[in-house]
Amino acid sequence: MALNKNQKLGYIAYISSSVIWGFSFMFTKRALEHLDGRLFDLLSYRFVISSGIMLTLWAFKAIKMDFRGKDLKPLIAMAMLQPVLYFIFETLGIERVTTSETGLILAMFPIVITLFGAIFLKERVTRKHYGFIILSVLGVVLINAMSYVPGSSTNLGRIFLMIAVLVGSTYTMLSRKLSSRFSAEERTFAMMLAGAMVFSCASFYGHLVNKTASLYLTSLFKPDFAFPVLYLSVGCSLLAFFFMCFSATHLELSKASVLGNTNTMVAVLAGVIILNEPFYWYHILGGAIILGGVVGATMVSSSMVSKSGA
Repeated sequence: MALNKNQKLGYIAYISSSVIWGFSFMFTKRALEHLDGRLFDLLSYRFVISSGIMLTLWAFKAIKMDFRGKDLKPLIAMAMLQPVLYFIFETLGIERVTTSETGLILAMFPIVITLFGAIFLKERVTRKHYGFIILSVLGVVLINAMSYVPGSSTNLGRIFLMIAVLVGSTYTMLSRKLSSRFSAEERTFAMMLAGAMVFSCASFYGHLVNKTASLYLTSLFKPDFAFPVLYLSVGCSLLAFFFMCFSATHLELSKASVLGNTNTMVAVLAGVIILNEPFYWYHILGGAIILGGVVGATMVSSSMVSKSGA
């Protein structure tokens, strides 16, 4: 049998989240410029706005969520992994590692996620599937390696990024595991609320120490800041995470993880088209390799479904 409707929607959802996150680097850079680098303020805005939107939709019954009688401990653990711990370790790593090397380390996500799915969730992964996943990773490696500029990368920064990969992969696995008990909306809301609480506390603490509390509110009213923060809060924090939770409900980790490498392609295109950044031959070749790995892995996954249903 072919892919069912939910599996097709799962692929579309994962690709959509990757496209949204592909533009996030550009908007994060712009937003931080307006905030003079105050990262916790930006994260607080993102998750407070997204939590407020979800609470409003829930109040008006536009979405359904019901936490009554459910064991919330694993849901809280998932929300602490992503976005809280992941964002912290990723940020600590990015501060200490060059951009190109950061891309090389984070490119390991599909491999680690697939291994976690095979080991802990007993998902079936063929050699061909592993091959296409590695192919897509090589495309990311090519783009970042050719852009590599020796800098002040530290081993501590590399360790932080590797921890971020492990944390993010564990979150993906746990989200898949909890999909039978909590809906995509419930998992997304838990993540938004955890992010709003933790990052707002960090933001407020920083302002109290520096006696700059008024900046938290006045920064929101900068005209050029509105679109970047709305894109990051509604697009990246709300829609992208919801799409991820939805795809985790309907797709095995090995089938979805490789799609995440399309982030790199979108980020390159966004930089070239919108920011007028240079475009080189290795962007084309790397993008083609990534696309080949994604298409190949998807076709192998479809073939596996067909054979298992025969």
